[in-house]
Amino acid sequence: YSYTRITYQMLSLPLVYPLSLNKFLRSAGLKQPVYANFELDVKTMHYPQNPIKLGKSNGLNLVMILLDGWRWDVFTEDVSPNIYELSKRSSQFLNHNSNANHTRHGVFAFIYSIAGMYWNTVLEGHTSPVLLNAMIDNGYQMGVYGSASLASPEFNKTAFVRVKDLDIKTEGGGAEYRDQTITNKFIKFMDERDKSKPFFSFLFYDSTHPYDFDVDIYTPKFEPYYGDKKNYLDLDKDKKTLLFNRYLNSINYVDMLIKRVIDRLKAENLLDNTIIVISSDHGESFDDLGLGEWGHNGNFAECETHVPMLIYLPKTVAKSYQHTTTHMDVAPTLMKYMFNAENEPSDYSAGLDIFSSEPRKYVYMHGADNSYGISIGDGKITVFPGYIGGAYVVDAKTYRRLDEKPSPDVYKYVLEELSRFK
Repeated sequence: YSYTRITYQMLSLPLVYPLSLNKFLRSAGLKQPVYANFELDVKTMHYPQNPIKLGKSNGLNLVMILLDGWRWDVFTEDVSPNIYELSKRSSQFLNHNSNANHTRHGVFAFIYSIAGMYWNTVLEGHTSPVLLNAMIDNGYQMGVYGSASLASPEFNKTAFVRVKDLDIKTEGGGAEYRDQTITNKFIKFMDERDKSKPFFSFLFYDSTHPYDFDVDIYTPKFEPYYGDKKNYLDLDKDKKTLLFNRYLNSINYVDMLIKRVIDRLKAENLLDNTIIVISSDHGESFDDLGLGEWGHNGNFAECETHVPMLIYLPKTVAKSYQHTTTHMDVAPTLMKYMFNAENEPSDYSAGLDIFSSEPRKYVYMHGADNSYGISIGDGKITVFPGYIGGAYVVDAKTYRRLDEKPSPDVYKYVLEELSRFK
């Protein structure tokens, strides 16, 4: 089992729903064989579709910051004053969507700008993203720090597979302490880097996932708040506000840590030649739909997929944009503004330059259970419910099923996206 010569053929079967027997076979005493050198004799995917042609690099540094589970509607001056202050000098995309409702495929789309359906193939082939390749091949120094393990999900074998001496696991106990650690690691990286070379840094904060904060260095701003670790089984109507306040405090806490990152860049006048991208892997539900769904990976409504997105681009006038954008627009944008890429974005992504107002007819969103949703901007979402097969249409606001069949255009889009890099 896990014989990639067979499993790779899934890309040729657009609506296949795979069945795994791995646990059963292991329980039966069967050992998984090792197929050596599969990368050498199996062409996993045509990514990119054509060789990447870069113009002259402008040497801009890049800092990417993600807050786990950061909803769009809590990006306010009150909750995150330091990020908000930077936003006054940045481009904000007010209708921005993650292409997933959970971490694995949200970060995947953010870095690769392709659909989550390619995750397994990229993982098995250890395929490095075009954006990281461009930076590494241009001599960028790498400072990649995740509060949660970068091996779960396996970003060490995908997005950052070419990053040498990758710091896979951050020590320090709970997320609130690990977030301090990755901030300190960034500061150390800045102190020790070769200032004659450009750098890339990726910081992924995790306190906003369990809604934690370190009360030894942070005074909670939003009172009253849920005092214990979040427990969805313990929630009632009255405790919902308490839990939401705890969530707001965790964002406010991470914002305090991000101030150190921004201040460190300011101290060296690096805002003159550094791009800063701040967003989230997905949103967070507080039973917004009245369906008893909390957290994430429950639906593709905006509570779980609509996230903040701001891009600080040196020497660019601050502006807010209303057109629909997604994580799939990130790589094409950075490849253009950092490396003057000559390729069409479709060669290596499913997105566009994020500043382009060209309509995104389809918004693709992936679920952790291999489900996915497609929105076409008509107030409806077509849901493909993973392994159980079939598809149905829901109202985007209420998430109630509608008595109508999915549009043939949606099926056509799925088929085209599945075969983009086949």
